[in-house]
Amino acid sequence: LPSGGRCAGEPTGQHDCTWSFEDAGEVTLQELESTSPGNDNCCEGRCSNFWHDVLDPNATSNRIAKTEQIFQAKYPNMPVDLPE
Repeated sequence: LPSGGRCAGEPTGQHDCTWSFEDAGEVTLQELESTSPGNDNCCEGRCSNFWHDVLDPNATSNRIAKTEQIFQAKYPNMPVDLPE
């Protein structure tokens, strides 16, 4: 995103205010991968099956759900979904 369009608060649509953001928190890869211990993907001595079936739509939906669950547990006052 062009930095010239960043503004504080709600974007107005003017050339100097087309987008903004608020830090909502983070979910780390380590947190995600720890939800599915296994031997499918190993890094720095930790192995996880979290990424198993990476192209399967159902497995991907499950990974998204786990991410949302972790985020909600860490940040209960923040919305899990973004407005459309």
